[in-house]
Amino acid sequence: MNTRQTLDDLGHWYNSLVGESLKTTIASQLGKKLAKLGVQDVLFLGVAGFEQRLNGAGCQHTMFFTDVACEHLLANEDSYLPIKSESQQCVVLLHGLDVSINPHAVLREMSRVVTRDGYLVIVGFNRWSILGVFRPLLRMFNWRAQRLPRRLRFYGLSRLTDWLELLGFETGKILTMGYRPPIQNDKLYRWLNFLETTGRILLGRVGNVYLCIARKRTIPVTPEPMISRLRAGLIKAGLPKTSTEGV
Repeated sequence: MNTRQTLDDLGHWYNSLVGESLKTTIASQLGKKLAKLGVQDVLFLGVAGFEQRLNGAGCQHTMFFTDVACEHLLANEDSYLPIKSESQQCVVLLHGLDVSINPHAVLREMSRVVTRDGYLVIVGFNRWSILGVFRPLLRMFNWRAQRLPRRLRFYGLSRLTDWLELLGFETGKILTMGYRPPIQNDKLYRWLNFLETTGRILLGRVGNVYLCIARKRTIPVTPEPMISRLRAGLIKAGLPKTSTEGV
């Protein structure tokens, strides 16, 4: 899989009619969500083309690590970033999972570089959406919308949240965007704009693109003195004392 070519092709698709519309919506929602998180520094990883719209979005400092810079992270089994562990307050992954050959390794690397109680924000294509479900059909009829790279991987939101929970992330708000079919016809696409409003109300989480916010949680180890006090409290409350004799 040529990851660099896939990233380039995806960047070109985002310059299309459908892509530009989604890019505007994604940038707007990201700016709002990052502002609410109150983070000072944000690292953006993944597809290029969002830099101008996201620079300074909701935070004081931004750094972009896109295309060739993050190619090794997305294209290799031993995915890594030249970044210190627990050094990033917030990381935004722009279609990184969709492009990667090993999404699990990418998420593990995100967990490594994000600080305790830091945030991981993931943007990706939703498997259970118009674009995800009907993609094979669109390809069959050679619709222009299928200039999306063929090797992109679409994931369902349940699978994504399961992966994050296994890594100690607490999944918070998940929203989806883009409820119109990917029709590259300006007049028709604009006429279908009403689906964006009705889709958010009626269709829930089946938009073409999802935005997932997860927070890294670290479970503290309970000190032995605290364990002893808890046991004493349980005994005083009338609960039987556990015996370890004969073990």
